[in-house]
Amino acid sequence: MIYDPEACGGEGKDFQTMGWHSLVPNEAKYLQAGYRQHFYWYAQADDGRTWPGPFGPVNTLIAAFSGCLGIGINPSYKEVGNA
Repeated sequence: MIYDPEACGGEGKDFQTMGWHSLVPNEAKYLQAGYRQHFYWYAQADDGRTWPGPFGPVNTLIAAFSGCLGIGINPSYKEVGNA
């Protein structure tokens, strides 16, 4: 989730969401360009290891997604992050 009022202002509640990028071992992926000060992340390996980031827990969609917070609803979600 990225604070991005330019892309997701108004009904989008100022936050852009995207998720579940698949990476192979040692692969890097650049997800967002720009000046963003707030970026929340969570990662999960096939073996179950996780990297929850400093915030949470939050609900996230199970399938790959990209959109704005508050626009559209998908009932398939799970809770991730720090408790």
